[in-house]
Amino acid sequence: MGLLRYAFSFSGKDGFNQSLSKTHDLIHADIDVPSAQVRTSKIRQAIFLCAIMLLGLNSGYAQIQSYPSKLELPEKYRHIAVPSKNGIQKKLNPFVQAANPLVEFNWPQEITVGSSYYDRQSLCSSPQGRLSVFLDGTLSAAWNYSSDTVSFNDIGPGYSYFDGNAWSGPPTSRIGSGRTINPCAALFGAGEAIVAESYPDGPVKLFVRNDKGIGDWSESTLPLPAGVSSLKSPVLVSSGIGNTILHVLATSNPESAGGVPYQGMDGALLYYRSLDGGQNWDIAAAIPEGCDSSSYNGFNPGTYAFAEPKGSNLAFIVGDSWSDLFVMRSADNGNSWQKTVLWQHPYPFWNGEASDSVYCPDGAVHLAFDESGKLHVVFGLTRLYSDGSQVFRFPFVGGIGHWMDGDSLWTGMDQLNCLNPDSLEAHGHLACSYLLDWNGNGNLDFLWNFPDYGVGPISHPQIAFDQYGVGMLLMSSVTEAYNNDIQDYRHIWYRYLYFGAIGNIAFDWNNQPQHLFHEAVFPSIGSRSPDNLGWPFLYQMDDEPGMAVAGDMDPFAENSMQRVDLQYMLPVPLVDILLTADPPEGGNVFGPGEVFYGTMTSIEAVPFDGWEFVNWTSENVVFSTSAYITFQALWNYNLVAHFRLIQSLPALQSNEIKLFPNPANTLVNIRIPEAYAQEVDEITLMDMNGIPQLTQLVKTTALIQLSLDGIAPGVYIAELRFKDGSRVRKVIVKA
Repeated sequence: MGLLRYAFSFSGKDGFNQSLSKTHDLIHADIDVPSAQVRTSKIRQAIFLCAIMLLGLNSGYAQIQSYPSKLELPEKYRHIAVPSKNGIQKKLNPFVQAANPLVEFNWPQEITVGSSYYDRQSLCSSPQGRLSVFLDGTLSAAWNYSSDTVSFNDIGPGYSYFDGNAWSGPPTSRIGSGRTINPCAALFGAGEAIVAESYPDGPVKLFVRNDKGIGDWSESTLPLPAGVSSLKSPVLVSSGIGNTILHVLATSNPESAGGVPYQGMDGALLYYRSLDGGQNWDIAAAIPEGCDSSSYNGFNPGTYAFAEPKGSNLAFIVGDSWSDLFVMRSADNGNSWQKTVLWQHPYPFWNGEASDSVYCPDGAVHLAFDESGKLHVVFGLTRLYSDGSQVFRFPFVGGIGHWMDGDSLWTGMDQLNCLNPDSLEAHGHLACSYLLDWNGNGNLDFLWNFPDYGVGPISHPQIAFDQYGVGMLLMSSVTEAYNNDIQDYRHIWYRYLYFGAIGNIAFDWNNQPQHLFHEAVFPSIGSRSPDNLGWPFLYQMDDEPGMAVAGDMDPFAENSMQRVDLQYMLPVPLVDILLTADPPEGGNVFGPGEVFYGTMTSIEAVPFDGWEFVNWTSENVVFSTSAYITFQALWNYNLVAHFRLIQSLPALQSNEIKLFPNPANTLVNIRIPEAYAQEVDEITLMDMNGIPQLTQLVKTTALIQLSLDGIAPGVYIAELRFKDGSRVRKVIVKA
């Protein structure tokens, strides 16, 4: 075995290095690894645990929080339904309020990235492709930018670039010559590409430049199919050697936004592919098989997302509230597609008619390949019904669902109710609930007035994995005890995944003093982990809950686009609990083996017949003397349960118990043969009438000292209680 040592320094508040002590400003982790091969996952685990120590000593920025308990939704809120306002809204809000600063949050430093008065960063799913991470660790951010609050004449992609040392600063103008919204970026060769939809209507525009961070953008449009005047909510990924193959999904403009049906669909899902950076589209406006009018009436814009490609493997998820939840995959860079229906909608061809209430996706979906190639899907949950004239939603029903390759499908069952968050939780498919008791008082301290984003109270999930199997799940959720006295704030929450398992600890990123009165929404995770120690992401921050462009129609304000790093927090959050019986023939040991950091864990030692349990030790130090113990797993444990044979001793005779001095005055010594020292439990001194005068518990010792203070002179009986019965001796107390 070789020994590998990692050392870490920690940058504290205000960006200054803080020493943990004069001699301990570095914390070291000694990790035993095979000399021929470094076990990377164990290194990452030690890094994580050292980070826990570092963060625990700097509570100002520590994200280690007590695990919040999930509570039940109060019965009076379970069946409340309100008219749904989801969909494209073109009405402009004339109200304006004071501007807020827009910053990039780089833990623990805040740096300005950009801003926008247009505060709807996505029509439904949390926007993907807003934070590009390049192979050299540089980054770029893109978002819906506008400094206008009336007609949005300058709306378009806001853009900022991080060169490894500093961000380029907040932009004062958009990318491109015309108005566009909903940008999505991807790596392209040594440069980058961005798609965005024309605002308010028109084709999808493509912006490309060959060098990231510098140079002019070339501008072109994706070809519109015949009869279609506008495309909505484009998403972009790149694949192939050097990321030179571009893939785009978008929907034809639905009738609700002034469009017309295309190929029998009100909102057709269209796929584009370019092998040469958008100069030509060898696949243009294609409807993948299984997504056409033989299966669905259409899709709402923004209810789909691409996975970051893995080699030539592509995948996208569709999760419209009024269609199936399904995945499309391609193993040949988009030449062909295969469909998997995860949840079958009870009304797949719903067209406005009355319906029963149905638990369903809220439209916000995302997916990712893990390190082994398995696909993971996350989606927001809601409950809807139609009375034939309008759709109603249950604003207090919500959760984040999770499915991965190998899991059962939600088909051929009670399709109205199988996505009920309670049912998903019972079957291990609820990634997170918003009903978390963060302050631990046993109540849900909401105002129960949630801002309207057209999705559930917890939604906008985003998921990603690194090459070691460590995953990050982001989401935006209403959070108890945070409000402006009118509405409840949404915060960015996150959870870890490890080899498909979701950690049982949720973290609130905005549980920091500077975010006490901030709304945090639309998280967009980075395209990759730049250093495999953390995932950067971008999100929108505001001083007030809700949106101005849609939903609540609040007064306009300048919103922050915050880019953050969850540095030090993502390496493997697992703890190994190794148990050994000593000797092996003495008994059995039982425990979980491997658990997530912070989990309350129980272990037990059970002796065989003729043996008894002694204690647990760790590195020859007594850990516990109880055979069954529960503790919080905060480190790797190597615990040994010690057993010993139960010795069969000959019966102890009373005359073998020696008392001296006897007669005694203030103290009498009682000596027991060494072999029987652990057999005695207590001693009672009684008068000649059998009335106890004192009782003393006995420790495992051969010499017992019995104090006679307060005992009147006379003759007494000392009764020693052993495991196999009692022995008595006469004691004389003199004046």
